[in-house]
Amino acid sequence: MKRKRALQSILFCVVFLIVINGIYPVLSWKDTGGDYHSVFDTFYDLDGDLVDVLFMGSSRCYCAINNSILWNEYGIASISLSISGQDLASTYYCLVEALKTQTPKVVCIESYGAVFDGYEVIGNLYRNTLPYKLSPNSYEAAQSIVTEGNPLDYWLKWPIVHTRYSELTRKDFETDFPAYLGYSADFHTEPIQNTPLYTGKEAVPTSERNEEYLRRIIALAKEHDISLCFFVAPYAASEKEQKIYNYVKQLAEENQAAFLNMLTLDDELGMDVQTDYINWFHTNYFGAEKISHYMGRYLKEHYSLPDRHGDGRYALWDEDAIVRQHEVQNELVLRKTSDMTDYLTLLPQLDGYTVFLSTDGKYISDNSGTDVLEYLRGLGVNEEYYTGRHIWIWEDGQIIYTSPDTDFLEYGDLPGAEYALISSKIANSVLIDRTSHRKTPDGINIVVYDNVLKEVVDSIGFYSIESYSTIR
Repeated sequence: MKRKRALQSILFCVVFLIVINGIYPVLSWKDTGGDYHSVFDTFYDLDGDLVDVLFMGSSRCYCAINNSILWNEYGIASISLSISGQDLASTYYCLVEALKTQTPKVVCIESYGAVFDGYEVIGNLYRNTLPYKLSPNSYEAAQSIVTEGNPLDYWLKWPIVHTRYSELTRKDFETDFPAYLGYSADFHTEPIQNTPLYTGKEAVPTSERNEEYLRRIIALAKEHDISLCFFVAPYAASEKEQKIYNYVKQLAEENQAAFLNMLTLDDELGMDVQTDYINWFHTNYFGAEKISHYMGRYLKEHYSLPDRHGDGRYALWDEDAIVRQHEVQNELVLRKTSDMTDYLTLLPQLDGYTVFLSTDGKYISDNSGTDVLEYLRGLGVNEEYYTGRHIWIWEDGQIIYTSPDTDFLEYGDLPGAEYALISSKIANSVLIDRTSHRKTPDGINIVVYDNVLKEVVDSIGFYSIESYSTIR
């Protein structure tokens, strides 16, 4: 009887663990940089000894360093294990975790962590404790980082994430995300008022806790024969913060580590307070472009870094570059194009997209009929379809679907989504994951789905009256 009960208990534990392991990936915390991006998911999938340059720090790091620029222009294989609100303690434990599988030649640490302590935002505490795999390092990290509440809850994760069932979305069930090496592109622009540059030599010590972890980071790098480069990404830093950076510089130089204070490099970087920032604290895509080119040149000049282009082991870096290319094209080309003829000219050039075009109601305007017919003809639309309600689908610039003349209901699959096409006497509809993207009852409706990013990236209507008006 006792043996039977023991076997039952063992069987229950095994089944319980299987169920838990199956459920956890759905409920797990998937955000280190915002919007379901966790660079740890990428990192843990990497083969060993691939990363040549490792970037670390808070959101100021992942907003400033565009890994695809370092790859495309300089052949540098980098990843940014930077996390929103990452303090220096988290940077240290993150570095310990990284060195389990990677042997970077250079570790670059954005130094804002030296001017703050702790976590005022609970989400940042989650981001800096929950992504780790269970290990003695993740246990020590939780014990050191969590100052309120039970650190064991953050190490085990379940006490934190088990209530996430009410927040679940489709993305929680997906595992095939676009490549992500840590850079978070933001195209928003907000002019800032920069603070005066402090040119004195006074150095204000950072906190005892921050200095402890700075020294532990330096010691760990020396132990693994890694070159350290501390840097400060541009922002509107206070005078006191600039004095603390002077102290970090002293500490770095005493230990033969590099220190790049980009607050003093406005001329070299070409930073513009009117165009290069999201807010006073973070750079946007345009600022990151300038910083990343400077950093790429600096790394190549000061360290012996191989050009990894053409090495098949680095396919992920090529994939990441394509993702960033799509982000730029979507934001700076597609969404910036509002003229109908320019937009129709652009469609055949889109590679890696699925485009839905619907003609609805009276879609040929009195004054622009000839133009629209010409551009539709250029897209491969047959003349017999120039009247009535119809839907076409393009993939990589080629027509793959033309709707019938009658009412219809069609379903299909996209990478990461489903679509439905509906046509009746009332109207056409293009639905992506049950969401309609119809903008106008009279005119041309276009929906652009990015097969790389796996999302609708634009939906636009050209409304026909006497001429065409644009509706987004």
